[in-house]
Amino acid sequence: MEWRVDYPTVPTGWPSEFVVVENRSDRVWIYGWVRMVPAILFFGGLVLMCLLGPYFVANPWIVGPGVLLILGVPVFLERSRLLDPVDFIAFGPSDVYVKRLAGRQASFATDITQIEFTKPAYEDYDERQLSRRFVEVVLRFQRSRAYRLLASPNDAAKIAAWAAQHGRSVIEQTD
Repeated sequence: MEWRVDYPTVPTGWPSEFVVVENRSDRVWIYGWVRMVPAILFFGGLVLMCLLGPYFVANPWIVGPGVLLILGVPVFLERSRLLDPVDFIAFGPSDVYVKRLAGRQASFATDITQIEFTKPAYEDYDERQLSRRFVEVVLRFQRSRAYRLLASPNDAAKIAAWAAQHGRSVIEQTD
């Protein structure tokens, strides 16, 4: 028998012991539209190949790389993390749930090797703009790539408290 936990796929609705941090970057909503680029490149390439195919069939040195580009570039963009930013991260008592725009991953808290906080050096210290200040957070896992997100100072403090509670190293730096 296999045990399975169904976590919510939206930032709300998590149990109270989870610390949920949303990515405040503009990349998250704009990349919802940019995610259509691989499909547009694929179908546009097929249409272009059908229209211009009779002109290029005679030269295999053009057809071969053209087919590789039409098929390879969209597949590469679809599988890469270039178009898949972090949507939110939920820090739990013993696990970490990373929800990306097009995927998700659950890991153990012990898999995190370090957490980096970076504050921009050019940050304006106008007291009226407290809600606009952000901290770039980078989570580094053992056998995975780093996950980046933009968090508010309050969310960064929650992450630092979670890291201290679980004995994870935290590095603070300035651009």
